[in-house]
Amino acid sequence: MKKYLSYIKKFTKSVDSYWILTFLLVILKSNLFLAMVRTPNSSSIDIFSMYFGVPVISTHLSFAVIFISIALLFKGRARLYAATGLNLLLSIMLVLNLWYYRAYKGFYSIRHIIHPELFNPLNRSIVNFHIIDILYFLDVLLLIIYIYRHKDIYKDVKRNVVCFLAFVIVGCGVIYNDHQRVDKLNKGRPGQMVFVNSWAPFQTMSNLTPIGFWSYDTYRTLKECSDYKLSSGEKEKINNWLNWKIENIKDNNYFGMFKGKNIIALQIESLENFVINAKVNDEEITPNMNKLLKNSLYFNNIHEQNGGGTSSDADFMFNTGMFPISSGSVVFRYPSRNLETLPKLLQEKGYKTYSAKAENAGNWNWVEMHKGTYKFQEVWDISNFKADDLIGTSISDASGFRQIGEKIKDIKEPFYINYATLSSHGPFEIPEDKKLLKLPETLDKSILGAYFQSIRYVDEQIGSFIEKLNNQGILDNTVVVIYGDHGGVHKFYGDELKAVDFPGDWWKHNDEKIPYIVFNSKLSGNKIDTIGGTADLFSTTAYLMGIEEEKFINKTYGRNLLKTNRNFTVMNNGRLIGDINEKDKLYLENSRDVSNLIITSDYFNKNSH
Repeated sequence: MKKYLSYIKKFTKSVDSYWILTFLLVILKSNLFLAMVRTPNSSSIDIFSMYFGVPVISTHLSFAVIFISIALLFKGRARLYAATGLNLLLSIMLVLNLWYYRAYKGFYSIRHIIHPELFNPLNRSIVNFHIIDILYFLDVLLLIIYIYRHKDIYKDVKRNVVCFLAFVIVGCGVIYNDHQRVDKLNKGRPGQMVFVNSWAPFQTMSNLTPIGFWSYDTYRTLKECSDYKLSSGEKEKINNWLNWKIENIKDNNYFGMFKGKNIIALQIESLENFVINAKVNDEEITPNMNKLLKNSLYFNNIHEQNGGGTSSDADFMFNTGMFPISSGSVVFRYPSRNLETLPKLLQEKGYKTYSAKAENAGNWNWVEMHKGTYKFQEVWDISNFKADDLIGTSISDASGFRQIGEKIKDIKEPFYINYATLSSHGPFEIPEDKKLLKLPETLDKSILGAYFQSIRYVDEQIGSFIEKLNNQGILDNTVVVIYGDHGGVHKFYGDELKAVDFPGDWWKHNDEKIPYIVFNSKLSGNKIDTIGGTADLFSTTAYLMGIEEEKFINKTYGRNLLKTNRNFTVMNNGRLIGDINEKDKLYLENSRDVSNLIITSDYFNKNSH
């Protein structure tokens, strides 16, 4: 026992008091940062908003230990300078990230160095000083004064490589064990995550602490997000597939049908196709969209092809015509890619392009993607909207559509606006005073009834928006494209649907279809039954707008549904749907892999010839 006690005493001696103090300050400042970022303007402290759930404490402590253990590699007073320098470095990094978060609700990343065009994409002021920021530097100032006044201390402190290695090895071991236990085996507390990239940057930050977040972000950017190097065989595979995709069919009357007209694309949250023209208790679920069909091209066989990026994947497919990547989400892994996009093509035709979403810029990294890859000229995030009416924590669709309508007054024609709605997001909690359907109580309280109410609500806002465009005198010269971003009640609430007791079976089947409606007040309505997927919306829309196919046909995955002899699509899980011959089947089975190779290698930028 004495022998072990002597080891403990030696270990305690080697870990000096100043090192321990700095370690504690690192923990304190990291938590201060987490307690500040989600407060109004990130300028106050709220310990109750620090975490989404119970954090993995051992992971948090381990990252701090590994970081401050670097000071143990120095001897004498250099140990003091190193520990203080690490403390100061952390303070600077925390304040810089706090400033960036105030501007974008996101954080600095190594990707901003690799892709400088993604840094400060909206050209905002990122020096957002608040008096509370001084807290991060007060201790450093006091410690510097203390070190200066006590020039005789720490002269005899020895370098401790053994202790440094022990802290690093044990710390890494603890983090790895936590990752396996929580992320892989699901043995953590409900909602706990370690190395899982969340749609909201702050959640990943709070899971890992700032030091862990920066480490994980650097790893992901350098390893997972680096450009894939194509082999000669893979290049040939891509070229053969792109050649197969071309059908060599003559143009028809749909080409340029809306040439020169404004285009407003509405990406509707969780909108499934089965509600279009459907009734519940003799009430139309989507009366306004149903009216629009009289003057629309209505594609009723569009299958969602979203992957891990959910709504962001729909956004990606509509604006690029490419299929989502096989692992992770494009918006996080490759926010700057050289792809042909609808905004770029329309800009060549003299359009001004706008992207709008009443959401934080950092959520799903959408602003960087819209500027870096899609190349929208202007982007409106939550800071461009007034929070005058909320549903949940987001601006209501009524408010969002009203404000978009006001903004349109000051826009020069022709323009392209892409706007994504939010109010019909699951779990479909529309306030009682905003419910428009009169449903039986049992249905209204079910997940199906909640879904019907949310879709009916957003349908009403679409109707009001169309009316506003008409009153402003621009409706006749405008094309309104409406499409669902992905499935809603069937996609995410299948188990709850099984418990719903409601007559009929029209609502039970999950056909994984979303509506694609192209409306213009002067158009004679037509329903198009061609089978397709979300990735086909890009080419089809571009064709209608008069963009020559040679500009994009060899730079997209999707096909033009208005000029095709093929009647099939492939789902994100590889399932094939439609009429497929053996030759096409081989290419179709390879299609997801081809699109993945194009995106991950940045093919059109580096390998096209």
